[in-house]
Amino acid sequence: MLIAVAAYVTVRRTPPAVRGGIVRLRKPLRTGLAAILDVCIVASVVLGLITAGRPLFGSGFASQWFDIALPMLVTLILYVVIARRSAGGTLGEALLNISYLRRRKTVDAITG
Repeated sequence: MLIAVAAYVTVRRTPPAVRGGIVRLRKPLRTGLAAILDVCIVASVVLGLITAGRPLFGSGFASQWFDIALPMLVTLILYVVIARRSAGGTLGEALLNISYLRRRKTVDAITG
C-alpha cells in the first residue's frame, strides 16, 4: 500500500513531459507498457495483502491460481475506475502520457 501511495504522489508532482524520453515511443508500445505497469502495481498490492493474510488464515489461504486471479482482476478494475475518476488516469497512463480510452469527439467540436 505504501508503494502505491508513494507512486501516486510521485506522479501527481511530476511535471508533464511532452517530448522527453519514453514519450517518443509509438502509442501502441506505450499503451502496452502502461498496462504492464498498472498490472504490476495491482499485483504487488494484492499479493502483499495475501502474504499478510496467510499468517492469520493459514498456509492454504489463496493457494490456488483462481484465489489470486479473481481478487487481482477485481482490484484492477476498481483501480482503473477509481484512478480515472479521481486523478484523471492511472499511474501508467500518467507516466507514459497516454489514455486507455479513445476520446470521442463531441458534437460541438465537430460542428465548430
